[in-house]
Amino acid sequence: MELPYIGITGFTTLDQVSILMDTWLTHKKETKALFMMGFLVSYKSFHHMQQNSEFCKKEETLLQMLKNCQDKSILRTIHYNTKCKQFFNEIDSFLAPILNSSDAIQLNIVDPDPKEITLLHEKYPNLKIILQICEPLLSDLYRLIEYEPCGCSYYLVDSSRGKGLPFNVPIMASQLSNIRRISSQIQLGLAGGILPESIHSYAKLWPEYSFDIQSGIRTNNKFSIPKAQQYLLNYLLSKEEK
Repeated sequence: MELPYIGITGFTTLDQVSILMDTWLTHKKETKALFMMGFLVSYKSFHHMQQNSEFCKKEETLLQMLKNCQDKSILRTIHYNTKCKQFFNEIDSFLAPILNSSDAIQLNIVDPDPKEITLLHEKYPNLKIILQICEPLLSDLYRLIEYEPCGCSYYLVDSSRGKGLPFNVPIMASQLSNIRRISSQIQLGLAGGILPESIHSYAKLWPEYSFDIQSGIRTNNKFSIPKAQQYLLNYLLSKEEK
């Protein structure tokens, strides 16, 4: 099974990458986890049709950020958003140079076709695939059996689909337990409403799982480096405590 990760999504500048990478490498010590550095990308963002400030818009800047955060303890991850059902062709048509410089891709796609994921895995066998689990899959978890042969490394449970809505702990615990019974070898992760102040308790409650934050480290919809640092340090503190 893959190592769990502690994730931050929404990097768009070289300074953000440099400072958070330095924070991680300085304080991680012997932590048995990866730091997932997430870069939001879509077809629209790369073709000047996406105004969201959380998305990467220039290929050359993204390639430089990916180059600058190379380390065996860092999972450089492209978070891909699309409504296209034939997403493999869309991804492969313009993201090949990016994927060849990345460690993972997260598919933020509603009800994705398992065949498309298989095509992605076959074309990029060294790329770890993170599948975002949201509705309608959350209401029909046994369909995850369809994704078992596709080459996914992680399932990220996010009922809010990137909106930062907090999850209900008992419901999340039940969902994780049900997913684990279906998929025993795939690393699980949680997202949705996580804050720098809450990551410590979540990491203590579910030490074996991965976590990802996006809206929780933003102030006035802007990436906050101090909040991101606090989030990382609180997670690492949970790993140091007995």
